[in-house]
Amino acid sequence: MTNFLKTGFVALALVAGAAAPVLASDTFGSFDAAQQLQRLHDVGVNATDVAEDTSTTMRATVKLEDGSTTFAYYNVDNLQQINTSGAAATKVLSKLDVSRTAPIQSLDSLTRDNWDD
Repeated sequence: MTNFLKTGFVALALVAGAAAPVLASDTFGSFDAAQQLQRLHDVGVNATDVAEDTSTTMRATVKLEDGSTTFAYYNVDNLQQINTSGAAATKVLSKLDVSRTAPIQSLDSLTRDNWDD
């Protein structure tokens, strides 16, 4: 009986030991933005940020030579850029592109009834 228990514990330890590295290295499909950003830098893409677009694609914010930024889409597995020429071009807005003026509000909206006008 003691031999049976020893053999069982040894077998359990071997199975747990073999499974531990697999479980430790697997992130169960989570998107690691820092790792993907480094992978893009390694292949020469001047990306400043990445985000998961779908389970197989990611969107990268890429800084162009003129200093402007644009979005580019890449396959997560092989880092091939996805052609979006048929789609509308996307551009990252800068502070100059966004208006900071508030819309004009009517101050008599609580006291004036425009329903019948």
